[in-house]
Amino acid sequence: MKKTTLIISISVLIILAISFFVWNSNKKVPEQIQTPENTTTTPITQEPTIKEPTSSEPIVGEPEPETPFIKPEGDRFEIKTPNGPVSISNVYKKSIGDGGFNGVIFKNNTQYYIAYYPSPEGFIITIHNKDMEKARIAAETDFIKTLNISKEDACKLNVNLMVPLDINENIAGQNFGLSFCPDGKVFPK
Repeated sequence: MKKTTLIISISVLIILAISFFVWNSNKKVPEQIQTPENTTTTPITQEPTIKEPTSSEPIVGEPEPETPFIKPEGDRFEIKTPNGPVSISNVYKKSIGDGGFNGVIFKNNTQYYIAYYPSPEGFIITIHNKDMEKARIAAETDFIKTLNISKEDACKLNVNLMVPLDINENIAGQNFGLSFCPDGKVFPK
């Protein structure tokens, strides 16, 4: 008896739900408005008003014009950091490849890869050797030498030092920073 009541209840609910959807889908938005004064219908003729933006108002949907990127030309250029500016050797003059997004690859060998990106003014160092500690020391030394900066200035910079999946899947994608900086992390053993 309980089973039969349950089946009937579910069937009634399904029929009600289907009826509700069918009834709502058959409703149409009226194209004319019925006025209470007379029983005839009046067509909708009012056009929507569109306000033209003034010259000081931004036009919605149009991106703001981007400032074109200009590569630094001198032997050195300055990077602004929260801890003060750092003057570095012009890595664009040491370019060995285009990093995309106005970036520049200035070191790439079997041990590591180093690139600079002007937005957000940061460096990426990727370790390419299973002997990660040895490659890290070599990359950090080359980084300081190529930029012609001190370790103290290097610690002011935005540097992401990472290991790819094919070198160590357990730590891939994590930022270890520069080993000699306060925020630098040690590779797990």
